[in-house]
Amino acid sequence: MRKLASFSSILLLIVYCLRVMPAVSLAFSSNRLLGLYLLIIRSV
Repeated sequence: MRKLASFSSILLLIVYCLRVMPAVSLAFSSNRLLGLYLLIIRSV
């Protein structure tokens, strides 16, 4: 029973990571795009 609980918690952690990952990568890419945009504005 205890093994099942730990397994489910690990599974929950994996699902949480998968759900958070896209949001983090999206924020990172948008941040990079914003930086690139600012760089272009500054150079002009």
